[in-house]
Amino acid sequence: MGFYIGALLFVGMTLVCAFMVPVVYITLRNAVMAEREVPDWVYKLGHAVHGRGTDHYEDLTTPEALREARLFLFGILLSNLLVIAYKYHSGLNLYAAGYFALRAEFGIVLVMRILVVQGKNLWWLFHRHEEIHYYSASMAVWGTAFFTSFLLMLTVSITGVPAPPLRVQIAESTLTPGLSRGRDLLAEGFSLDGNSADTEVEYAEIKGVYDYKALTMELRRDGKRYGRVRLVPDGKQQAKLKDCVLVSCYFTPEDEGFSEVAVQGKKIAELKAQDFQKQPPAELFAIEAPEVKESVQADFVFLRLQTEPYTLFTSYVFEGSFTMEGEPLRYKVHADHTLWE
Repeated sequence: MGFYIGALLFVGMTLVCAFMVPVVYITLRNAVMAEREVPDWVYKLGHAVHGRGTDHYEDLTTPEALREARLFLFGILLSNLLVIAYKYHSGLNLYAAGYFALRAEFGIVLVMRILVVQGKNLWWLFHRHEEIHYYSASMAVWGTAFFTSFLLMLTVSITGVPAPPLRVQIAESTLTPGLSRGRDLLAEGFSLDGNSADTEVEYAEIKGVYDYKALTMELRRDGKRYGRVRLVPDGKQQAKLKDCVLVSCYFTPEDEGFSEVAVQGKKIAELKAQDFQKQPPAELFAIEAPEVKESVQADFVFLRLQTEPYTLFTSYVFEGSFTMEGEPLRYKVHADHTLWE
């Protein structure tokens, strides 16, 4: 829970800082339109973020200061669109291209600052008869954008971004590790080792446990076993089965209903190790996610969606084990989140 709260604090700080960017800009715009000075706190903010060296920034509220701030913000927007378009054209899906731009935001803001300053200096070289000014008001707009991009970089490295869940289809039913609850499985007619909706379930640490059956329950319906599942209390040490969250599904060819199980619409009984060697897991399952981690070996396949630490957003995992001939031995679909540990 502590990691979760810490991640929320980072997100909160980033949102507050991001909120200040339009606040400072609108304050500057309104002051210029009303032909009055911006509040002193805007000037002080601009001086505070000017960096090392002599402070040459002037407390002037002029149309030029507004144009400079507007140019900077427009440059950031245009740069993001260009980066996204380039990465999308390079083969990334739209989510991955947007995530790349998000992670590069700090660099984009710095580059735009350099371009605006150097462009201004270049303009002055050809207009030496005109006095050049450096405005603390426009610097305040850049400062808030700079700190927002810095906090955004830290936040994304801690929390990642939301990823699409991995869905398991069993006949006409759909189970989603990380989202489905015990009540959902029971409502679909499944039984879980004969437990009722009000059966108390205690959290059991899975680390160091090599026999997954010790922590899972059989998933049955109409007398047929489809696999095994693990449900845990959501952020608690103990909870009723109906309130527990589904975190893991295990399927083996020994299960009577193995042929009816699909992941992302693909029947797993029909998949062999060679299929994953021809197409990576994300491509095979037609998944478009911001970022994926994949590993394909002769007897093992691994896919993770949301690759950053899962302090805030759930991480989804697909694993497959195969014989030397490529036949399936076991499949696992799993969801990770700090609240469930």
